[in-house]
Amino acid sequence: MNERSVSFGISMSPASSLARFSISETAKYGDITRGPRVVNKQTKTVMKKILKEIQTGKFTREWVREYKGGLKNYKALLKKGEKHPIEKTGVYLRSIYEVQVADTYGKPLDPHNMGAVYSRIKPTLSAEKPAGEWQSLDITLVERHVTVVLNGQTIIDNQPVLGCTGGALWSDVTRPGPIYLQGDHTGSEYREIVLRRVEK
Repeated sequence: MNERSVSFGISMSPASSLARFSISETAKYGDITRGPRVVNKQTKTVMKKILKEIQTGKFTREWVREYKGGLKNYKALLKKGEKHPIEKTGVYLRSIYEVQVADTYGKPLDPHNMGAVYSRIKPTLSAEKPAGEWQSLDITLVERHVTVVLNGQTIIDNQPVLGCTGGALWSDVTRPGPIYLQGDHTGSEYREIVLRRVEK
């Protein structure tokens, strides 16, 4: 197989569960250089308060009340979290180009929609299904040109990708690399993954 040519078929559900399984060097660098700004004196004070709530049983009593009350607040907070813009995931091709996996059903087209090449190529039409339904995504990458077929409809047709997308493991667009499935932002479930040789 030509290391720079790959066709990738996948079915996925953006509303299911998949645990975190990878982190990029970029994210690690951000953690060690920016993390201290997030976990600072004020954050540590709040964390100590939360620990005290756990140690005194306050948290447990609150959780038991929530559980016995039908989990209304819990479910509302989960639903709110699912709508947060970070609740997206994707398929990385050669570790540099991300094809977006997200719940964008019914939303206007933009370069962050389901099937988009993240921040680079906007789909030509909306073909996504509602969250919770299995999606079919067929991605073909030949050198720097990508075709994306979402649920049987071509939404990106042999378009050049101009530069790597955010989260890329490196910036060298000529370097071979693996396919990886991003799942650390939200729950996703993948099935029926098929790799095919691309004949040029």
